[in-house]
Amino acid sequence: MRLLFPILLLALASCHSQPRADFIVRNAHIYTADSHFSRAEAMAVRQGKILALGTEQEILKGYSSD
Repeated sequence: MRLLFPILLLALASCHSQPRADFIVRNAHIYTADSHFSRAEAMAVRQGKILALGTEQEILKGYSSD
């Protein structure tokens, strides 16, 4: 019984999945309209809304798509 709790925690932690995006735009030059006119190279989109902008590595690490 004592081992059940740590095993259960480990199983739950391994089930953690990335947030889903409908699609991910990569290898792009994305210009924003913020006060610094920042640029990004990737973005995650779901249901027509931008979830996140950032480097390709950041977006691929944080989001998944089909």
